[in-house]
Amino acid sequence: MEIDLESIYIPSSKVVARKIEDELIIIPIQNGLADLDDSMFSLNATGQAVWEKLAPNRTVSFVCSSLADEFNASFEEVKNDVLLLLNQLFQKKLIVKIEKG
Repeated sequence: MEIDLESIYIPSSKVVARKIEDELIIIPIQNGLADLDDSMFSLNATGQAVWEKLAPNRTVSFVCSSLADEFNASFEEVKNDVLLLLNQLFQKKLIVKIEKG
């Protein structure tokens, strides 16, 4: 599936994210317990910035623009990195797409 810039993604309710030192560790949860058979995912500082901007009222385009401003980078440069990360997170079911309401 291709991530659309006008879509909205949020962290799945089936994950727990914890910051450990300089990384954010995302752990899938199954029946209230960590699902260690599934893959954990860790994010560096840049990935954390993306994760923290995911919200029900923010499109992918908004996230990219916000990060471009924050990191003084071009929208295109940020967009490519954000889309790559969101695709990985979506494939692992760590984020979910929500409908605009």
